Amino acid sequence: MAGLWILVVSVVMTAWTIQLITGTTCQGGRFGDTCSYSCHCSPPCNQATGVCNGACDPGWLGGNGQTCQRGNVAYSKTATSSPTDYADKGWTADKVVDGNRDQDVNHNSCFHSAFKNSTAVWTVDLGQQYRIHDVRIYNRVGYPHLVRTAVLSLSNCSSSTPGVTCYTFPSDTAETDNSVYDVTCDGTGRYFTITHSMKLILCEVEIYVCSNGNYGRQCSNSCIERRCAGDSQCDHVRGTCISGCEAGWIGEDCRQACSIGSYGQNCSNSCTDRRCTGDSPCDHIRGTCVSGCEPGWMGEDCREEECNGCNASQLVVAVTVTFVAGVALGVIVGVDVWRRRNRRLHKTSELHPANVSNAQTERSQASDDVGSETRTYDSLNAASYDAKIKGETYCTIKSGKTDLGTDATVLTCDVSDSIGARTYEPLDNTSRGTDGEYSEIRKL
Repeated sequence: MAGLWILVVSVVMTAWTIQLITGTTCQGGRFGDTCSYSCHCSPPCNQATGVCNGACDPGWLGGNGQTCQRGNVAYSKTATSSPTDYADKGWTADKVVDGNRDQDVNHNSCFHSAFKNSTAVWTVDLGQQYRIHDVRIYNRVGYPHLVRTAVLSLSNCSSSTPGVTCYTFPSDTAETDNSVYDVTCDGTGRYFTITHSMKLILCEVEIYVCSNGNYGRQCSNSCIERRCAGDSQCDHVRGTCISGCEAGWIGEDCRQACSIGSYGQNCSNSCTDRRCTGDSPCDHIRGTCVSGCEPGWMGEDCREEECNGCNASQLVVAVTVTFVAGVALGVIVGVDVWRRRNRRLHKTSELHPANVSNAQTERSQASDDVGSETRTYDSLNAASYDAKIKGETYCTIKSGKTDLGTDATVLTCDVSDSIGARTYEPLDNTSRGTDGEYSEIRKL
């Protein structure tokens, strides 16, 4: 009863708040938080509380002032038996799930297996797979031996293959006052079977599950009260959170807050480990330090060290990366310069003037000076000649000039392609112009 009141109060407050804010009302026999619960009674239940003013719908329990959230999934489902039942007497397998709890076999309200020396089997197809827990069996009054050693099992296959046993009646099962037996069959399956080595006389079998959104023995607990991590389904028996609890909560159904002095995921953090400034209360979810952290600590619960050391490490890494990148770039540039120089020397080595006469060919005394500064030359008369390589005319030497700084003789080439006269200083087979730029003697 206490669980029922908890359910009613929590649903009422949640539904009232939502309706106050949104002004919405539930339709189609729904009630509760965002209209996510179903009424199982007529007339429809209260939209805020789910309480029924009349009887529950067939197959549901807890009417007249209760919520009718506990349902019998075996009601009106297809039932079969083996060996053949007494159809001519009306003692058929379907009588066990017709909702009639009359336990007098002579009232044509029960199933009676055949009188044969063989195992009696009764099975109901629940129509879909259910996670069940509680089963109530209405036996024939005065015949307790017909349930002793009886085996209850669950299966997802309709064949004759035995299912998984979920309960076995003890051989000394006592007679109850009303021959009604409440047992636990904790398991999952679509086909529920009762087997006895001799004979079965069953008047009604009820298999209970909670309506969506509820769980517990009487389906009196609401799944909306859990604190599950992520979107966890509600196990209708225990309300188990499959994916675990949110930070600050523990328990099978995640409804228990961390004890005083602990907080966080699985309540694994201790409040004494925080580095809070002053006397800060310890929130069971995050362990927040309201007054801030002590020097050198950071984070919501002041358990993280400040990153001064981390910054120094990051600086070292950055410098190292920059150095490596610079070295790599230098190598690439050096290789490129070397390849260009090697290519130039290869071409220059092929230059062999074929007909040079009466020309001064003194090499510059400053041939090692490769600076880009402008050089000044004094004009001298010199014989003209053609510089030829492999029969191709490159330029005609018009005059010689002397470098005033080094007394080196230079030659002026009159280029025939209208580019104009340019002055070169012979340095082996490489010439330098008066503007300080070096180039190979080649066809312009």
